[in-house]
Amino acid sequence: MPTDKIQPKEGAVLPLPGVSSWGKVVNLLPYLVLTLSLSMTLFFWHQYDRSLALRFQTAFHDKSIEIMDRFLNRMLDDEQILRGAAGLFNASDSVTRDEWHRYALSLSLDKNYPGLQGLGYAEVVLPKDRERHIRRMRAEGFTDYRIWPGGERSDYTAIVYLEPFDWRNQRALGYDMFSESNRHNAMAKARDTGDAALTNPVFLVQETEKDRQKGVLMYLPVYDRTKAIATAEQRRDALTGYTYSPIRMRDFMSATFPKAPLDIGFRIYTENRASDSALLFDSVADWKVSLPRNYVPEFKTSRTVKRFGRDWLFTFQPLPTFAREQGKNQSRSYLAGGLVVSSLLTVIAFMLRHAHSSAVRATQALRESQERYRKISEDSPAYICTYLPDGTLTYVNPALAKEARMSQAELAGRNLLDFVIPEYRPALQDSLAGLAPGQPPQTGELAFFAPGGGVIWHQWTNRGIFDAQGRLVEVQAVGQDITERKKAEEERARYEQQLLHAQKMESLGVLAGGIAHDFNNILMAIIGNVDLSLMKLPRIPPSPTTSKI
Repeated sequence: MPTDKIQPKEGAVLPLPGVSSWGKVVNLLPYLVLTLSLSMTLFFWHQYDRSLALRFQTAFHDKSIEIMDRFLNRMLDDEQILRGAAGLFNASDSVTRDEWHRYALSLSLDKNYPGLQGLGYAEVVLPKDRERHIRRMRAEGFTDYRIWPGGERSDYTAIVYLEPFDWRNQRALGYDMFSESNRHNAMAKARDTGDAALTNPVFLVQETEKDRQKGVLMYLPVYDRTKAIATAEQRRDALTGYTYSPIRMRDFMSATFPKAPLDIGFRIYTENRASDSALLFDSVADWKVSLPRNYVPEFKTSRTVKRFGRDWLFTFQPLPTFAREQGKNQSRSYLAGGLVVSSLLTVIAFMLRHAHSSAVRATQALRESQERYRKISEDSPAYICTYLPDGTLTYVNPALAKEARMSQAELAGRNLLDFVIPEYRPALQDSLAGLAPGQPPQTGELAFFAPGGGVIWHQWTNRGIFDAQGRLVEVQAVGQDITERKKAEEERARYEQQLLHAQKMESLGVLAGGIAHDFNNILMAIIGNVDLSLMKLPRIPPSPTTSKI
């Protein structure tokens, strides 16, 4: 409802503030939101993806180093065992089979060094000492002992001790490892350097057709303690044998990694180049890791290290499990989530733009409606006003202001009850109290003080304006002057009263005439009977007294 504060002025409808500039921004808002949200999503996703990739590569690097170090440390443990065994020979003129057995038993190989096939000693046998060596071994109870494979060679390295001396290791007794080139190369390197050396991948002579595994042998030379070993030539001359350890690789790796790292695939080569002949262990193949069909790793890394007389090559690749554990796919989820949020923000922006456009149209329509109402109100001969529940006027139209002989500004803020005849004020207050949401407008008549004195009558129709809680906040009233009509009604009532009085008098005259007529009829009958009675009486002369009268 119009009030004094929001009273529209004369003239055309004013445009909504900011529609020309801010409205354009609002129209572009969805596209701005889409551009900004996508840009931020892509930027933060790129940063997150980089940090995730860095974390992924760091974790992959650490895990790769851990795998390589664990493998080499286990190999180092094997070397320390061989050095202890070599120390046993260096501390004694001769090491008996029983002493070797008790030394191996004290190590508890199966408990402390799981994965090692055994601990052995290969004795260097010159051709001239071959038969004597065989007789000695047979005298120890090995009646079928022989140095094998057969053939004449410059020297022999027959296996004489191998613990635990089970059925598998017994198969290797007497084997001349110097006869096979792979073993020969490693043994020669260990002999010449005095350090531990490993072979390329081999199949141990202990292997059977069941559970056949690749393996390696580690050798550590044993020299005659009475001879110098400063040079390679001196070491060759002083060599008496080798402590060695055969290693079955799958068993060794399973013991080294009780919980197999199935999230990273790796291969171990005993040379610094990848080749089938140098491939010692393939975690995917040997541990039978199941991979998706046509799986291609994101990247591969390799590391080389020189240990135990060999140039090792380790290759690593991430497997699907590693990517999942490191949250590699979170980047895509992050991007997808960002795109979803961007889409939602864009949709919300479009909804806001639609709501803004609707609000602009509604506001414009309201302005136009208010303008039409203002024109109707200003041009209407009827009295129009709005006032608060306590009667304070908030708006009066020119017709009412003219009637009151005051300006609209003077009337605004005055109390309507001040203009009402006191005896009609309770009726107006009761009428306002009876207004309620959903009820039809109330119409009533009120008597007002006339500007020049006297009383004027108005007829008002009141409509209540309520807030969301149903409380009356304002009254919209439309009225008209009914003073002349009230006077006409009073005159008509007076004429009706006079007519009623005349009708009463007429009725009374008719009643009196009727009564007189009835009495006249009765008198006529009496007079007639009197006349008849007089006719029958004798005539009596008047007396003197009567005549005097």
